Amino acid sequence: MARFFAGRFYASVVLAALIAAAGEAATMRVFVTSTNCSGRLGDCTAEVGDTGVEAANNFCQARAAAAGLDAGGAIFRAWLSDTNVDAYCNVLGLDAELSASPPCGVPTLPVAGPWIRLDGVPFAASVDDLVNQGPITPLGVTELGAFLSAGNFFTGTTSAGINGNNDCNDWDDDGSGGFTTSSGNSDIMGTSWASGGLSSCVGARIACFEVGAGDPLVYPSAAGALAFVGSEFGSGDLSTWDSSGGVDGLPGADAVCQALAAAALLPFPESFVAFLSDGSVDAESRLTLDGPWERVDGVRIAPSKAGLLDGVLDAPIGIDEQGVHQTDFDAWTGTQTNGTSTGFDCLDWASGDAGEVGSLGRPWRSANNWTGGSGACNLNRRLFCFSNQLLLGWDSFESGDFFRWPEVVGGP
Repeated sequence: MARFFAGRFYASVVLAALIAAAGEAATMRVFVTSTNCSGRLGDCTAEVGDTGVEAANNFCQARAAAAGLDAGGAIFRAWLSDTNVDAYCNVLGLDAELSASPPCGVPTLPVAGPWIRLDGVPFAASVDDLVNQGPITPLGVTELGAFLSAGNFFTGTTSAGINGNNDCNDWDDDGSGGFTTSSGNSDIMGTSWASGGLSSCVGARIACFEVGAGDPLVYPSAAGALAFVGSEFGSGDLSTWDSSGGVDGLPGADAVCQALAAAALLPFPESFVAFLSDGSVDAESRLTLDGPWERVDGVRIAPSKAGLLDGVLDAPIGIDEQGVHQTDFDAWTGTQTNGTSTGFDCLDWASGDAGEVGSLGRPWRSANNWTGGSGACNLNRRLFCFSNQLLLGWDSFESGDFFRWPEVVGGP
């Protein structure tokens, strides 16, 4: 008979968030607009003389109203900067710059967030988290609840949440003037989520945040196998990694994943394998489960093996075995998005030579070739680690340490 596990029990955050009125919502909401606007933002609103951040805010509010998200007077503002207002201050409900004295023009900054996407998945705990580590998951859900695998949105904003002086001529160019703007992408987590791109001013979406303070984030919980991007990194010669035991190739990579999982007290550390291909073995054949897989924070990566290998993840893998964001290094994969070998594998993961090439994955992306890039084998990369053990659940319980309470689905 299967045992019950001790751990967190989660409420249905999706339903609560979508039907709650402003001030009553468990968590504030965030979305990317389903429709584009040109860089002359005033053209997208019905307000006469609308310009800059004010126009973007009105556009967000109009899209929220069209989707029925403004019940109870909920206010939405854009993650967007102009020459007078920074995105950081704007989503706090303040029309000022962060460099002002005091910051954003007030003695004490108001509390804002946390935010969830409209599918109930956690997005960010605070504005400071957004600028210091980036969001928990990419922005890619619209006000209508539709999932976007990728797509640009205007920001005119640096990773610090301030104006970057690249803003479609202070949001007065529809593309005809040849100006550009800083932009984000809806499939990215990490600090470049809203500043990693450069767009023409012809048209893009807008990122919209509900203004106000809400309750702490509630993370999803469901049966699944764990996956993470490893905290350890090294060259394409796996034998040089601290946790490989001096073994190269796929066995060395698996040893690294298992050592990291064991050190983090993840359940069944021996079940972890590296998402890695070599000259004779494809990564997809090393996954003996049909999913689902989730990160250690409970966010789902893919519902099934087919969902993992269709080119678009539910969320990037970029959380390590300890629950820390790791989006600074690529990961060695040697693998295409369909799970098969690219043929570039640092001589079967035994070479750290700058003249050899290995294929890479991107921990911060959920689409746009989350695996399949390439780089020289002498550079440091991480590993994607996937468990082949399905669990009912696991947790750190109330103690504050990282002790887990696992149970195998169908176990004795």
